[in-house]
Amino acid sequence: MCSHSFRRKSVRRVSLCSAFAVLLLFSALNSLCAEETDWVIAAEKFTASGVPKVYESFPEMIPRLILARISAIRERMVLPNEKELRRLQELSTARLKLIRERSDLILERDQVLLSSNDFLMKKRNKSEARKKIAIKEKEIAEYDKKIKEIIDLHDNDKDQDTNKKPKGEYSAGTNAIALWKDGKELYARPESITLANALIKDKISALVCGSVEDIAGYLYVTVKIDTGIAGMPYEEVSEAASYDDVSMLVSTLTVRLIPQIANRAPVKLEISVEPTSAQVYVDGKLVPPEDSDVTVFAGEHIVSVSAPGYMSATKKARFEGADAFNVKIVMQEEKTVTISFDTLKTSASIFLNTRYYGETPTDITLPLKPVIGEAMNGDVETWFVLMPDKSMNEGTHLTVKPNKTETGKKIDRRRNTFYWSLGALYLSLPVSMLSYGVAQDKYNAYTEGRMAQTDASVSEVNNWIKVSTISRGVSLALGVNVIFQLVRYIVAANDVIPEFAKSDSKK
Repeated sequence: MCSHSFRRKSVRRVSLCSAFAVLLLFSALNSLCAEETDWVIAAEKFTASGVPKVYESFPEMIPRLILARISAIRERMVLPNEKELRRLQELSTARLKLIRERSDLILERDQVLLSSNDFLMKKRNKSEARKKIAIKEKEIAEYDKKIKEIIDLHDNDKDQDTNKKPKGEYSAGTNAIALWKDGKELYARPESITLANALIKDKISALVCGSVEDIAGYLYVTVKIDTGIAGMPYEEVSEAASYDDVSMLVSTLTVRLIPQIANRAPVKLEISVEPTSAQVYVDGKLVPPEDSDVTVFAGEHIVSVSAPGYMSATKKARFEGADAFNVKIVMQEEKTVTISFDTLKTSASIFLNTRYYGETPTDITLPLKPVIGEAMNGDVETWFVLMPDKSMNEGTHLTVKPNKTETGKKIDRRRNTFYWSLGALYLSLPVSMLSYGVAQDKYNAYTEGRMAQTDASVSEVNNWIKVSTISRGVSLALGVNVIFQLVRYIVAANDVIPEFAKSDSKK
């Protein structure tokens, strides 16, 4: 029986360990996949030339500012050409490493011939060296084959007469843009290896590099995004400004870098809205009223509009394949209802969605949707919720009961009273427990004959019992008071919760 139980426990442990291992493996694979889909950008310290000493921090500050602005770009379009070149770089690096290892093996084989070992030992060592060299040559040949496949694939893509896509062609995709080490550190490239290999080793897709120069008292900055991979050139962008306008300079440089980083062509959105007074937002950013055209990079964007008296509208679409797009949005008028609003005996100022609607009692015209409101009577504020619906008629009478005192001060008073009551209870407990313990000891000592059987002893025992009873009564009363003050504090805090405006039969 015990052996079976032990076996069942062992099976359970093995099952649990296996499940835990599978979860760890799944988590690792997920993190690995997430890392592979990120297009990671780092920045290094810019080179400086002639910059005044007072501005010597600019070569580090400017790349950090550029990184902070780049972080607003969400994704990059990764084209097949970039995937091919990155894969080609990885294969070439691995192939070069194998060639170096083969060279070391050949040198090792030659040293065998010059060694002082006997003939049989030399023959055996030479044979082992040849086997290792043959293995390396086979691995190099495999990499040569893979590299040739990519080159042939690239050549086939350039062939305009071939309509059939070759097997294994890379497809375009989007990668999320991330900052190396969250942009908290500048990258220091190692001197012993090439930039491309260094970036691959540190899992960086591109490096922001550049220079800072002083030209006749002006700050001249040149920036480029470098991957270190041959065949992936990036245009340099330059801008000059006064030293006091470094923020504007960084903003201008970043705007010019966005198409390169996002790897998408600029697209003009010609937005027209009815009514024309509506506010327009593109990807959550307000478009100035004087701008009817907005330039973004190709891809998916969200255009939303809002205007008083109209229902908000949103249009989400992919803008690709053209230089400009017409975006027309016609807003629908909101259905409204006029209600009579009152705060009973107390007059109050009414605010709905921060807009002032007058003093109660008053008539308010509202859209048929929930609205959060605030009734202000001096310093006393009361939050409430209006829930108009389609069944609500014109002239419906709604009321809300305002608070009598300022909620914040009321809550502070109740909270402080509760804390003082709780502190008093904590202070009384040691006295209560100590007096109770002494009284019990005195009583037990008297009843067991360990204390003199005199009137003074009886009086002493009775006095301690009386002190114990009083102290316990005080602690009990303080405990009841703590519960009472807690309830009062909860009731006061409940006044902060918005109440619903109530409808009655009045018209």
